[in-house]
Amino acid sequence: MFIIWAPPHIEKIWITTFELEDLARLGGLGSAVRRHIDILVRRGFKIRVFMPSHGRHFSDEILRRFSLRFVEDFKCCGVRKGVDGRDYPYCIGAYEGSFGEVYVTLFIGLDRETGMILDTWDIYSNLPEKVSLMIRGLKCWLEHTDERPDLLIGHDWHGGLAASFLRIMFEKEGLSIPFLYFIHLISGPSFPYHYISSEWTGFPLENIRVWRGWRHEYVDIKDLWDKYYGNTDLFNIDVADAVATVSYGYSKEIIGRVGEWAVPKTCVVYNATDWNIDEVKKFLRARYGSDDRCEIRWRLYKDMIRYANPCIGHIEPGGFLIISGGRISGQKGFDILIRSLEHLDHRFKILILGLRVGDVGYENYLRELASKYFGRILVTCNNIDKIIYQSFNYVANVVVVPSRYEPFGLASVEAQAVGTPVVLSRIPGLSETAKDVRLDPEGTAVFFTPEDPMDLAISLKSLALITEAIDCKDHSLINEIPDPLLRNIASYNIWHISKIRENCVSFVDKNFRDKNTENMLLECIEKSRVYSYYRSLI
Repeated sequence: MFIIWAPPHIEKIWITTFELEDLARLGGLGSAVRRHIDILVRRGFKIRVFMPSHGRHFSDEILRRFSLRFVEDFKCCGVRKGVDGRDYPYCIGAYEGSFGEVYVTLFIGLDRETGMILDTWDIYSNLPEKVSLMIRGLKCWLEHTDERPDLLIGHDWHGGLAASFLRIMFEKEGLSIPFLYFIHLISGPSFPYHYISSEWTGFPLENIRVWRGWRHEYVDIKDLWDKYYGNTDLFNIDVADAVATVSYGYSKEIIGRVGEWAVPKTCVVYNATDWNIDEVKKFLRARYGSDDRCEIRWRLYKDMIRYANPCIGHIEPGGFLIISGGRISGQKGFDILIRSLEHLDHRFKILILGLRVGDVGYENYLRELASKYFGRILVTCNNIDKIIYQSFNYVANVVVVPSRYEPFGLASVEAQAVGTPVVLSRIPGLSETAKDVRLDPEGTAVFFTPEDPMDLAISLKSLALITEAIDCKDHSLINEIPDPLLRNIASYNIWHISKIRENCVSFVDKNFRDKNTENMLLECIEKSRVYSYYRSLI
């Protein structure tokens, strides 16, 4: 088929995602999507976001916040045929709303069976079926409206598969609409071809144009799906015009999975943070009359910990405060952190500001480990107010990210934004978020060997002693530093090492603010536009 048009410039953008901050969010994806949208709006782009409702239209607060209204003239009903040969009816409706200049379309269930999937409050409950029904809704939306975008952006495999569908449908219409696939975390499952087929999700059985390293070629959709054994991430990567990841290390890992042919169409967009040390100091001065870390560290803990829903362990206030945070899952390596207490004395206390994701087995494992160190470890299990979370990061001696696997590591950037140095696993992704103080005069971090509780303990103790010596003006602590290189640096150049907190703030301001993300994001958008133009030529 001859494609007659590819957009010469980008104005209208459709975004498919499963999370959006202030509407439906579980982890960092919702924040990243919102930040990208805010950047694009400031640049003058017109944005429409498509999501499952996740039941948010049942919330009066969200209805008001997003001015959501039921779309009376949209109704999408039909039958899907399962692998068992049975018919599965569905009926989908939609709510439309907006925030600022951004439009939002939420797909809802109009019958009980469809609503049990699309309207489930748990964002990732019954995920494959949510994705399938969202795509069915998008197929009807294309018939409902004459509007067409100049760019598609799909986030992670679930939003990406929806964007892949739209990209393919537009190609059928004679439109080469650029598709930028954003991978925040490779997590795509694999399914047999029936999952995306016209019988179930609604992908047409067509030949489409995909990039092959030096040119575009026609490929049958089923053959492309089967080539990757139904892996959704790899399929989306091949269908997309450009593929964005959150770090260069992660991009390299993805290329390793699909092949060097994908190098030309990959790009990187760092996550940014809006955390501001001056705002945190202002809050602390208003509440405690001081922003001195040595003075208020444990005052803040005793005052605020009750708001954080402690669920594992207990801390006796006093000593050094080590902070970590994130989803309570094995990926985050909190068990390694707790095991490091075996190599630390009783002065070192660990507070994990966790977020439950339903991994009960891992929670029980952490509870068993924590029972060995009563009074020295506490894990919280719910979201806490942002300013309180920021304040804990600010007063901490050290923030630690002990992850086994991390595409980027926004927790590292956020901690440094409020002036707290970090201890990080030496893994791709995290290594791009900080500079080792042992190797760089403007260092902000200490890296440790992954999966090694003893090396982690040495790193934590060394960096915590340095920050305590700075915060409390007790330079005698430097003699206790177990890392010989750090001890020598601190002993012979205390003025230099005392700037570590300033270095953290400067490093973030230079590398991880909106201006950096904006430049990288615009480069990725342009790359997707160029490759969609090439796609239109064959």
